Amino acid sequence: MDQDYLASGSMAIAGVIVGSLLTYFLSKKMHRKDRLTGEIYRPLIGQAAQLHAIVSLGSSPDLAGLENVKHDGLYYVIDKEVRKKADLALQEAKNYRDLYEASDGRIGNIIKEVMESLASGENLEKYRGGAYEFSYAAYVNNRYMGSTRVRNCIFVGKTPIEVLKADRPIIDERSVRSYIGGYDVERSLADELVQIMLRRCEEDATIREARMLRFSLLDRLQEVIKSAKEEIT
Repeated sequence: MDQDYLASGSMAIAGVIVGSLLTYFLSKKMHRKDRLTGEIYRPLIGQAAQLHAIVSLGSSPDLAGLENVKHDGLYYVIDKEVRKKADLALQEAKNYRDLYEASDGRIGNIIKEVMESLASGENLEKYRGGAYEFSYAAYVNNRYMGSTRVRNCIFVGKTPIEVLKADRPIIDERSVRSYIGGYDVERSLADELVQIMLRRCEEDATIREARMLRFSLLDRLQEVIKSAKEEIT
């Protein structure tokens, strides 16, 4: 009887020890996952989404946020597949940034050349004084609803009206105003200028290459976001 008592006692103690060890390791694993989620995965998702939004708009990409995530030591212990996708996206983003800068310079030249070929006299002097800054702004019942730069629109191959309506579908095209160098410009003239600029951009090999890389980068960033989310759900 004493032996049975001792055996059952030993088994109980062993059960407690095993249970404690399991609790410890599970707790440690959960703590590790929580730390990776808070310090790497969530920041990675946020920065990738932010960069995706910037690239979608045709604006200059800022890679500082993604690079900061990669510089964290914990980055190298996250899921290998997520890290691989993030590394590829960051490298492609760097290539895109360089190509974007080259394309932006070419677009600036196209804007200037088109304006100088169609404008003259006092208007041309105004445009030059405003550094040929060309933009559209939308209003609803005289309430400002947003604006967009023409150089960003033509870079992504869209008209300013298309970009503004994609963001705010309620916008009435008739309420959109156009400006060059800060001065009001007739919409008919502005729209004509935009169409000429779009055609000129289609003929430029560097701009076409940048557009193609832009689509590829957007896909890579989506993959990073999806993979990172799967690790925290």
